[in-house]
Amino acid sequence: MIADDRLPTFALQSEGFQVNLERGNFRGCPGPEDADLKMEVWAYNPQLFADNGSVDPLSLFLSLRDFPDERVQQQLELLINEFPW
Repeated sequence: MIADDRLPTFALQSEGFQVNLERGNFRGCPGPEDADLKMEVWAYNPQLFADNGSVDPLSLFLSLRDFPDERVQQQLELLINEFPW
């Protein structure tokens, strides 16, 4: 199992992200060490298929499928093999 990242990660549809930027709800930071969280901008609303505030397994798989870390790839393989098709 891979340890949790130090920063919580949130996913938001691109339109919602843009609205929050325009309203001043989001702000950038000079570098990753200054960040309080990670924000992923998705083409669709991740809440459509969320379960208890967590992204669904297939969306998680798709969001990380090109991630270069082989430990992530191993966990994705386990995730997809355990998915109840």
